[in-house]
Amino acid sequence: MRDVDALFARLAGRVEVVEALHDTAYGVREFIIRDCNRFWLTFGEPKARARIDGR
Repeated sequence: MRDVDALFARLAGRVEVVEALHDTAYGVREFIIRDCNRFWLTFGEPKARARIDGR
């Protein structure tokens, strides 16, 4: 998925948020919502890797 931040901004006030937007230990930026059938849906994207050389 691209631009998970923008998707979260569009959905946050309209759905039940189970977990707000956050960065995981396994390198994904994600959030979780509950759908109308009470299932959890997770949306995420890989975090950008930090440049090692500092440039």
